[in-house]
Amino acid sequence: MFVKLLPGISLMLFSAVMAIALSVGLPAVSEASGAQTEQAPSDDISALTYGNTSLALDLYKELKEEKGNLFFSPLSVSTAVAMTYAGADGQAAKAIEDVFRFPTKGEELHQSFELLTKKLETSDDADDEASDDAGDGPLFTLANSLWPQKDSEILQSFFDVINQYYGSRIFPVDYRNNEPQAREDINEWVAEATRDKILNFLPSPVSNSTTLILINAVYFKGKWESPFNPELTIEGDFQAESGPIKAQFMNAKDHFNYFESTELQAIELPYAGEDLSMVILLPANEQSTLTDLENSLNSEKLQSIVNGLAFAEVELSLPRFSLTWGTTSLRPALEKLGLGPAFGPNADYSKMTADSSNYLSDVLHKAFVEVNEEGTEAAAATGGMVRATAMELKPTIFKADHPFIFLIQEKSTNSLLFIGRLAAPAE
Repeated sequence: MFVKLLPGISLMLFSAVMAIALSVGLPAVSEASGAQTEQAPSDDISALTYGNTSLALDLYKELKEEKGNLFFSPLSVSTAVAMTYAGADGQAAKAIEDVFRFPTKGEELHQSFELLTKKLETSDDADDEASDDAGDGPLFTLANSLWPQKDSEILQSFFDVINQYYGSRIFPVDYRNNEPQAREDINEWVAEATRDKILNFLPSPVSNSTTLILINAVYFKGKWESPFNPELTIEGDFQAESGPIKAQFMNAKDHFNYFESTELQAIELPYAGEDLSMVILLPANEQSTLTDLENSLNSEKLQSIVNGLAFAEVELSLPRFSLTWGTTSLRPALEKLGLGPAFGPNADYSKMTADSSNYLSDVLHKAFVEVNEEGTEAAAATGGMVRATAMELKPTIFKADHPFIFLIQEKSTNSLLFIGRLAAPAE
């Protein structure tokens, strides 16, 4: 069921991310219609998360060329593109499958995303504003929404898939006659979904020829399993590329999962509940630069580092920081990875709309992260390995006073939720 769409319209895909430091409830999503979904096999989930990690590192290598801080959620990007994939056919669908390494197709893929989301999401019942300290466990939520032009209609079969597997809410707006109000409505939804951590997601007007915007918003807030003592936080120099800058360094002496090689040190900081953790990859010395680490990092090497983590006593010094990245167009980076056939007027989205003049024009992303003494908010073998153990008599020094890579992972599903680079801390 559909009605004719206006000619010459573009489709825009947006991925909004709140990374790591929030504290309010997301709006409820509409209930999925239709029969209950069969559970996807666990090996499909493993294949999906492995592909997502590979995509994350591929995308990181394209985005790292721009200097400064970097932070994004590969899970959010993959989820938003998976929703778009439900409407793609032909070469557009093939390009999405290849670049995002989707292990299955069609309904089976959407089932896998649905099951992964259910495994990742946590309840926010104990974390509302009235009782923010009531729950010590992490809070991770995802919300999806579709914003179609009000007098056009996307194929009902496409809406059914997005509603059933992604729980997406639908908000008709009028881009053509009242673009400022449409943009304001979208920005307000993103702000609410990310607990006011992602503001002004669409800072400039969108085209009045837009027919549909898809949004995925991710929010995460986690308290450290062992919080830092604020009384031990001291000012120090962070050796940024532009020169030393002052930062507040949090300090702790404790047992952590730790790894080191000739090129890097790695440490895992668990959040309360233990399924989620932050992993920091720190270049080991001046001869091993962040650029060297970024160029060599791939999914096999990252897995090797994580597998090599071992319990050890560590003296940790970590800067307190917060950063907002974006709103940034991911289209150039994704096209370099091979997604070109999914963009532009020649792309086939006939499973979304009967009007061949509709096409995907952009993918936008914005993310936020804050790391402090309490926790975080954000809504392959390696040569020369030295595996640390708890048998060491002297604590290892891990001083993160120069640029490093950091990531947030969910261990039960092996999901890479966020990845970033701290080039210079800011608060």
